[in-house]
Amino acid sequence: MTSNNIEIGKKMIENQDWYYDFVDYGWAAAKEAARASMKAFVRFMNTCPKDEADTLREMWMTAYNEASASKRMAW
Repeated sequence: MTSNNIEIGKKMIENQDWYYDFVDYGWAAAKEAARASMKAFVRFMNTCPKDEADTLREMWMTAYNEASASKRMAW
C-alpha cells in the first residue's frame, strides 16, 4: 500500500515544470516558478519519515534524470 505522503509527492513531481527553459516568453518567471515548486517539494519531503523521504528523493532524481536526458536529445 502506498502512503498518502508518497501519493502527494508523486503529484508534486508530475506537476514540476522540468522544461521551463524551453518557454518562448517569460523564461525568468518560469524558472522561478520551477524553483519554487522544487523548494516546496523539499519542504514537504522534510516533513516525511526517513524511508518515505528517501523514496521521494529517488523518485525526484529519476524524473529529473529522465527530463535531462530528453532535453539533451532536443538540443
